[in-house]
Amino acid sequence: MEIEFSDKELKALKQEYASQATDAQFTLWIETCKRRGLIPVEDVVLQLRSVREYDETAKAKIYVKKVIFITTLRALLKLAERTGKYKGFVTSQYIYLDDKKQPTIVSEFPLPDPNAVDKPLIPWAAKAGVKRAGFDEPQFEIARFWAYAQTWDDDGKKKLNSTWTTRGPEQLVKCARAAALRGSFPEELGGLFLEEEVQSEEVVVKTETKAEPTKSTAPAATPAAPKANHTPAEGKVAPRPGEERTAQVDTPSPVQTTTAPAPAPTVQTATLPEYTPPLTVANKIEHNQQAQAALNAATADPAATSAAEAKPPVEKKGSPRKKKEAPKKIEAPAAPVSAPTAIEPAQPTTTTVSESTPGAPGDRVPTTDEFSATLTALVKFRDRLGGAGSEGSQSLKHFILAKADQPDTKLITVKQWAEILKVLNSALDDADLKSIVSK
Repeated sequence: MEIEFSDKELKALKQEYASQATDAQFTLWIETCKRRGLIPVEDVVLQLRSVREYDETAKAKIYVKKVIFITTLRALLKLAERTGKYKGFVTSQYIYLDDKKQPTIVSEFPLPDPNAVDKPLIPWAAKAGVKRAGFDEPQFEIARFWAYAQTWDDDGKKKLNSTWTTRGPEQLVKCARAAALRGSFPEELGGLFLEEEVQSEEVVVKTETKAEPTKSTAPAATPAAPKANHTPAEGKVAPRPGEERTAQVDTPSPVQTTTAPAPAPTVQTATLPEYTPPLTVANKIEHNQQAQAALNAATADPAATSAAEAKPPVEKKGSPRKKKEAPKKIEAPAAPVSAPTAIEPAQPTTTTVSESTPGAPGDRVPTTDEFSATLTALVKFRDRLGGAGSEGSQSLKHFILAKADQPDTKLITVKQWAEILKVLNSALDDADLKSIVSK
């Protein structure tokens, strides 16, 4: 018996019960109802449910919407009776486990819960059978309770929904009977399922609700490391970004240095946010002055240094005249300093430093190239500890600052970096590395 629908009826069905289905999905629903002589909505409901399928482009399993036809036990019986071969059900049975966890207890009625007689005892399974003309034996099907029971997540614990809590045994028998009917009449009933047979958590959206957006499976983009400015800084004392000038700094040159009207260009270094805390130098002014003076001495132009030495020294007011010793000339490097490896920190250029120079070689902050190489080595250790933002990354940051006894990585000297990398490189494996930075 085929049912026909007018254009007005089809438009109303589409708008009211299948607004989010495609035209192909809606047509498939209507044609299925017409062919089987079932009434849309009353006998068969169209639902869109999620199925995980492998996507060749994304190279991963993603959720896609598939059509499923939800029916009722009454509609299944209607189709079975139309064949003229349906001869009724066999009495259903509930199966319970005994004290030895064996399914030996059989009952035609749901057993009450010993702890609450108003609630049913959960059966292990239910057995249902269908008699069909031409078959010597009834067609039996067994449905296990926890294979069909619908649950919801309560802080990691699965709990039965209200329907399966109050009428669990009856719901299970319906599932067993539907399976027995499909087994007896596969051609007439194939592709039709009860609401109780499909797990509720697989639902993406019913046709009358708003669709959820498809979850993206594309890998998160890795942020690119900022480019470092390798232009050498001028041999002037200038404040760091965000730092105010609070005291006059004496440079290695006999000539007194005054604060320039505009700050001199500073060396920009590539830094990682997870290793560099907010700049706090209120209690480290003296250390900053010495570190900056050492950096100026290491990066100053030799010609400019020679010219500065030729000028007569400027005496400070109120200070007694003292005989100045001629400062030793800083030797210019014979060749450009090569970039250090990713594992070991860069070694400072050998220089002859006068006694008035604040800090010895190694007790200065690294140059741009030296710090970039050190940063490359630190990134490798960070990735071995779990990557950016991980707990291991935070442990590495705290280890570095504690080892150098500094509030900021920009204040760590070449010598301190060498000691830190030496300790990190001594790790035998990733577990040993994690143990080192956690101390």
